[in-house]
Amino acid sequence: MTNKTIYKKRFIIAALALVTHFNVQAKELIGKVSISADTQQADLKRNIVIFKNNVDIKHTDKNIKADLLEVHRRRELGKEKQILIATGNPATFIGKLKDGSPVTASAKNIRYDVESGTLTFKGDAKINQSGQSMSAKTIIYDHLQELITAYKDKDSDQRVHTVLTPVKKEETKQSGNN
Repeated sequence: MTNKTIYKKRFIIAALALVTHFNVQAKELIGKVSISADTQQADLKRNIVIFKNNVDIKHTDKNIKADLLEVHRRRELGKEKQILIATGNPATFIGKLKDGSPVTASAKNIRYDVESGTLTFKGDAKINQSGQSMSAKTIIYDHLQELITAYKDKDSDQRVHTVLTPVKKEETKQSGNN
């Protein structure tokens, strides 16, 4: 087996592990969202609301912190009509999966397209979950399809990097039934 084949298999295993644990449903992301910031500005002609400085977005057990958040709401965007773009140095995402384990992600730019159910982390993008991590210039997570795709930029030497941490076997307690 060549090194290239081994690398591809490891990447697929890592991506599958992250997708399995990063199980967020689109319907969970729609609902009451609390946004606080130092400044809020509404551009009524273009249907864009801009939040600046110390932006904190909370939704159930999910939290995004950023320097700037733009909420775009226009008819041509589709039935959900919303795109949220968070930027920071970096913008961060913290959440809990259904099994209670934490997941974190960060990038200079986090874009959420509500209609397509896609989160795009761009610019030094990183995702961490249960000791498993992935980093790249761009990571796209389609939570409707449960698919993670990571890319390097065409003009960059920074490749996609994945770190797999072995899962420790929990010691099973014997019930005493012999």
